[in-house]
Amino acid sequence: MEKTIKKITIFIFTFIVTTLLLPGITVFSETVVTETLGARYYVEENVEINYLRSGIVHVKDKAMSSTDESGMSAGGSDASGGNVIADQYYPQSVNVLTVPSQLGVKVVNWSLSNALGWTLATVRDLAKDFERNNPGWKVVAAVNGDFFDISAKGALPYQSGGVTVSNGEVFRPFTNTATIGYTNNGTENSLVARKTFQVDKHQLDVFDDNGDIITTFAIDNFNDVPSVGETSLYFTYPYLENEVRKEKTQTVPAENSFTVTSPIRGLAMGANNFYGKGKINVVGEELTLTLGQFAVVTKNPELQALLDQDVLIRIQQPVMGDYAECDNIIGGGVTLVADGEGYNPTDLYRHPRTMVGRKADGTLVFATVDGRQVSKNMYGMIQEEMAALMLHYGCVEAYNLDGGGSTTMIIREGNNFRVVNSPSDGSERRDANALLIVVPELTINIDSITDHSVNLSMLTSQKEVFIDNVQVTINNQTLPMVDNKVEFINLNPKQSYEVTFTYDLTYQGSTEEMNGEPFTITTGKTKPIVNKFTYELKDNEYLISWDYSDPDQTLTQVFIKVGTEIEFLKQTTGSITMAKSKVEGKTINLVFKGDWDSDPSGRFEFTYIAEEDKPIKKGCQLNASLYYMQTILTLSAILIVFKRKK
Repeated sequence: MEKTIKKITIFIFTFIVTTLLLPGITVFSETVVTETLGARYYVEENVEINYLRSGIVHVKDKAMSSTDESGMSAGGSDASGGNVIADQYYPQSVNVLTVPSQLGVKVVNWSLSNALGWTLATVRDLAKDFERNNPGWKVVAAVNGDFFDISAKGALPYQSGGVTVSNGEVFRPFTNTATIGYTNNGTENSLVARKTFQVDKHQLDVFDDNGDIITTFAIDNFNDVPSVGETSLYFTYPYLENEVRKEKTQTVPAENSFTVTSPIRGLAMGANNFYGKGKINVVGEELTLTLGQFAVVTKNPELQALLDQDVLIRIQQPVMGDYAECDNIIGGGVTLVADGEGYNPTDLYRHPRTMVGRKADGTLVFATVDGRQVSKNMYGMIQEEMAALMLHYGCVEAYNLDGGGSTTMIIREGNNFRVVNSPSDGSERRDANALLIVVPELTINIDSITDHSVNLSMLTSQKEVFIDNVQVTINNQTLPMVDNKVEFINLNPKQSYEVTFTYDLTYQGSTEEMNGEPFTITTGKTKPIVNKFTYELKDNEYLISWDYSDPDQTLTQVFIKVGTEIEFLKQTTGSITMAKSKVEGKTINLVFKGDWDSDPSGRFEFTYIAEEDKPIKKGCQLNASLYYMQTILTLSAILIVFKRKK
């Protein structure tokens, strides 16, 4: 017995010494410590793992990191953690997305659709905006993107800090610290970085009715009358003068002019820098342009023959050189990992962080580290710790994106998005852009839901994705989508139903029968019932009476409306009088406002029109009585005759 106690005591002592005095050493066989540039990183516990679509995986890890640096705040702007002690481990909350490089999985640099400039939005709202504008594609996950003009101090406020190319649209052709391109070609060369970014001169693309480019012409001049055979671009542009934002207004001459006054997007970034896309809607008119509008003035007969009302055109500088094969490009920060090694750390201040990297097989890795929240064990990282983290998850190259309060990662859950990290601002920050991981897939929209019905719809998919033969099933009833809509009726109030659907998806020449992701709806409570709503003119006043029931208490407001007069009702049964002058010639309405308490939530408003309550006149009552008696007597006589015949 004494020997057994001695063995247990020795084991406990050894365990305590190993754990407390030798931090960072692998205690259990599964603990892997990654070290580079004097920083160390290991995962203490896997908190969550989510297997998303198309091989995309999200993991949330509780981790530890250390650095050989010291003296700076351990929690960044949260000073409650004291200063960094060299080689001491600090807890971290890390979220990682691994995205396989395969056709049908794309990384898209998305900014909020805004015709005249840049608008900030949360990552979740950017994902929703993408899906609205790209039917046939679904966002699986996303992280925040590039650094941006957060204080709106630029001539064109809220622009991203670096290059912005989105699905081939070159919105912003300027570089900052780093330029990161995504080929989306399904190969190991899924990411391009640390190269020289180049664009060609401005060009004009002319599209056909199917959205395909017919031909391309060079832009020869800006805001100046073209010479014979040349083409000029006119646009008003912003500029700063002593930090005051001003505009250089331009007027388009009438001769040989083709103007877009309502662009899909028009981004004026300087006297010689412009992106614009839209349909021509003014031809041959002199016009002063507002910001975002643009015009083509050409003395090229070949181009003149192609341009007319409603022709779609685009002005941009096409990408050339090392990034030419990238359809989505974003600006970023410093290099963290190069050729499988930690690389040149320059920032020794702890922040929340967002990173992107590539494995040797082309798999992309997106990671976030939460910070500035010491009480939650979220300290943030300096760059050498970030390098150790990205090496730990298998990256051979990695780069810093915008961090701090912008750091956000979302994943899809059904028809909604969940923020999986802990933004340091306490809520999602609005950013200039986000990197979305998207796949071709049908999204079913819930248009409306009541106590007994649901209306579903879909948007027409883009030309690169074709969706057909959509069959939707609810409550064992399968109906086809007709004209992109379907309605299910005769459902029960306040009941949950699973919605399943199948469809044929054609992408890159291949058609596949798909099973959509099921989702659940809950119908609303029982609709209120109107038993009576009448009016009657009595002695120069209108008597308005009502009787309704609300069995599931869905109503939030009930009122009678006559013209501009409103009378709120507190009882389900009753009557009121109104002067004849206030009612005459007007409709008497009973208005119900309420909440179905459905999922998704839905509010309703119903309006009922009163019926005239016409009292039966005494003469009519007498005639009716006589008619009734006559009918009885006639039937009696028939019965007597019938009996006699028997």
